[in-house]
Amino acid sequence: AAAGLDCEPEPATALFSGPDGMETYSGNVSAGVIAIPRVHRNFAEQWLRRANWLAGNLELLGGYKFHLDQISFAIAAREQNLPFTHLPAQANAILQLMPEIDSLYAVHLTSGHIPLFPHWFNDDKTLKVELISKKLAPKLAEFNQHVVEAKAQIDKIAELAAFSVNFLNPAYRR
Repeated sequence: AAAGLDCEPEPATALFSGPDGMETYSGNVSAGVIAIPRVHRNFAEQWLRRANWLAGNLELLGGYKFHLDQISFAIAAREQNLPFTHLPAQANAILQLMPEIDSLYAVHLTSGHIPLFPHWFNDDKTLKVELISKKLAPKLAEFNQHVVEAKAQIDKIAELAAFSVNFLNPAYRR
């Protein structure tokens, strides 16, 4: 209502249980891949406008102020009548999901998620294959090879040497 919307958010079921159980809203996105049709090319500006508005009205968010990006996305999407659907969880798999799935298209590793799962990482920054399903293990082994190759390339670039310690960083060093 404070955002000027005259409709209730559309309810949806969350992938994981949160403070409200499995209840969420259909416009609740958590980064990863967002594809916007060309006809909505000004959506980023509207999303930023709503994010700035919420940043100036944090009291509206209560305990959800750390989700300002997600809430501002949902408000802007509703305002713009943005056609919306979620990709399958396997297209944006977070570490928490790995033991639950048998197929995978993309891994979503963020600086916010990685420190929650330090036990998932080997010393060489690769992920521990033994913690996931046997069906998913070959895909994660392939991912790990890409991590090793990326780290080797990063280590060759002198300007990045100081940042190498922060690459896939379970200790959350900055």
